[in-house]
Amino acid sequence: MWADAGIVPLVGSILAQVNRLRWSSGSPQQIAEELEAQAEVRPVTLKVAGQSYSHQFADPMEAATWIREAASDHHPGDSNVVLAIGGKLATAVAEPALAVFCRLNSTMGFPANNIFSAAAFARRAIHLPLALSREQTRPGCHPRMAIAWEDFEQSEDRQICAFVEAATKQARPEEMVVMGKEWRLERSGKYWVVYLSEATAEAVMTFKAGDGGSDDAKNNPGSPAYSYVQGLDDDEFPESDVPIGICRELAERGQLTVVGYSQGGIPAMACTMMCGAEPGFTRTVLFNCATMFWPEWLNRLFPDDWWQTDPKMLRGRFDNPIVSYGCSSVVSYVIASDPLSEGVTGGARAPQTPGSTLVLPACAHGVHVMDNHSFYHFTAGTH
Repeated sequence: MWADAGIVPLVGSILAQVNRLRWSSGSPQQIAEELEAQAEVRPVTLKVAGQSYSHQFADPMEAATWIREAASDHHPGDSNVVLAIGGKLATAVAEPALAVFCRLNSTMGFPANNIFSAAAFARRAIHLPLALSREQTRPGCHPRMAIAWEDFEQSEDRQICAFVEAATKQARPEEMVVMGKEWRLERSGKYWVVYLSEATAEAVMTFKAGDGGSDDAKNNPGSPAYSYVQGLDDDEFPESDVPIGICRELAERGQLTVVGYSQGGIPAMACTMMCGAEPGFTRTVLFNCATMFWPEWLNRLFPDDWWQTDPKMLRGRFDNPIVSYGCSSVVSYVIASDPLSEGVTGGARAPQTPGSTLVLPACAHGVHVMDNHSFYHFTAGTH
C-alpha cells in the first residue's frame, strides 16, 4: 500500500481516506486533484509515507489545500535521507553528551555518581521517549491534525502566548491585560509563574522553557538531566520544583488554565495528571512541548494503556482523571519538523502528548529545522 518515502516530505506516497471504506493512494499532486474533485463534504484522513501518524481535515478541500501548501514549502535541502541520518546522529551523540554532563554536575558523590551510572541513566533518558513514540505507531485515541497558521492566529490560544512571554522575562510584569481582562502577578517560582484575574476568578499557571544554559539543564524539572543531577530516582516525582500544591489550590479557588512551552510542557503535563480532577481545572495548553525529554517520573503518572484509552476516560495511575470531562481539554500546538516536539521526518519521532495535537506548518527547513522550536513563531504573526 505504501510507496517509498521519496526524496522530500510529501514527495512520496499519500493515502487519503474520504470514508471508512475507501482509501486512495498516489502522489501529492494526484491526491490533491482527486480531493478537489470530491463533491461530497465529509471528513478526510491523510497519511504521508514515512510518518506513523495521520492528519485529519474537516472536508476534502481543506485537505487538498494542506497538501499543496506543504508541497510548496519544500526546500531542496529537506532530504528525508539527510534528515534521517542527522536525526540518528543526533540521538547517538546525545547519549554520551548527556552522560558526561550528568557525571560532571550531579549533586551525588562517589560512588553513587560515576561514569557507568551516568551512562546508564543517559541511555534510559534518551530511549524512553523513543520507545513511547514507537508504541504510538499503533492506532490511538488522541487525535492529531494539521491546522493553518491563520487558524492559530484567530484562536484564543494565540493570546495565551502573552503568559509564556511574561514567564520568560527576568523581571516579570506585575500587571497585564490579556484577552480583554486585567491580570496581576499572583506568585512565581524560578520556572513558573501564576497570573490571576480577580474579576473572573481565573488563574493561569505557566511553565517556561529552559534558556539553554547549564543552570537550567541541571535544575529545570523538564530537563533530561534533572533526575540524575538532583540525585533522584528516575521515577521519583520532583516535588520541590513542580508546584502541585499551588496548582491544586488554584483549581479549588477558581478556574485554572495550565500553560507550558518546550521543557515547561513536562511539568505542565504533570500538573494536568495530578490536579485535573479538581473542579476548577479547565484546560492545558502546550506549545512545542519537548516530549523528546519525556522523563520516567512523568511516565509513571500515566497508565500503561493511556495511548489507546479514550481521552474522556483516561485516568492517571493514582486514579486522578485528567479533568472532570476528560483530557480532550489538553491542546498541544506543535510546529512541524520541530526536533524536540515532533521529531525529524524519516528520523527519530517525538512522543505525542495526551489530548489533541494540532500541527502547524514548518517555518524552517533543512539544516535549520531546530529553529522550528523557537517560540517566536507563535507570536510573529507573519507566516
